[in-house]
Amino acid sequence: TREEKKLRKDIADMRQLILQEKGGLDPWDLKIVPGGLLDIEFIAQALVLEYGAAHPDLMVQSAPLILSRARAHAFLDPDDVAVMIETYALMRDLMQWLRTMVAGDFNPTESDRTLKKRLATLAGLPDFKILETHLADLRSRVRKIFEKQLGV
Repeated sequence: TREEKKLRKDIADMRQLILQEKGGLDPWDLKIVPGGLLDIEFIAQALVLEYGAAHPDLMVQSAPLILSRARAHAFLDPDDVAVMIETYALMRDLMQWLRTMVAGDFNPTESDRTLKKRLATLAGLPDFKILETHLADLRSRVRKIFEKQLGV
């Protein structure tokens, strides 16, 4: 409907304003970067706004839980949900480690290789370069889902 299209456009516009205000070029700003946590959270909140009145089980605070429940209602492609849940969990875990281990922003070129190895291990990957490639792929996939879901 027209209301749903307006809602999606408003959410996409809000996301764009955040990118303009905060940036989004740093691939290690896992919250703000396009295809990062914020895109997933915006998709989840759009689902709550669009379907929550008819499906109160969507009215929870956890983005992964909202996405899982939306998949059960067939509001989202199951493969898209799997990508977003995997990405959300990985980025959340990496952010927690980085907050604990790094003062300020994470800069891979200046970081200790032991930390980079630990981050790769946390992700279940053999090395940091593969982790960077994997994250780039996930971000690209999430961003495409964001654009598809919000009609951007």
